[in-house]
Amino acid sequence: MKEQQVAIDYWRKRVEERRSQWDAHLREAFDRNLNEINQVVYEYDKILQENPQDEISSEMLDSALNEQMELLREFSEL
Repeated sequence: MKEQQVAIDYWRKRVEERRSQWDAHLREAFDRNLNEINQVVYEYDKILQENPQDEISSEMLDSALNEQMELLREFSEL
């Protein structure tokens, strides 16, 4: 997960550099999608803090982090 977080931070910085060039609709779409993914990440992170052995939640968190990274990567190219 450390590697994922480093990649997410990198793509987040790239998005912030380009965000000012987006129109309002694109910013709204990005924010809406990112907020949904962030909520899922938060929920599974909370579950895993209570039960670190929960393999399904661990896999779901990994999947959500990958989705977050992909969203950031896609929007960093706009």
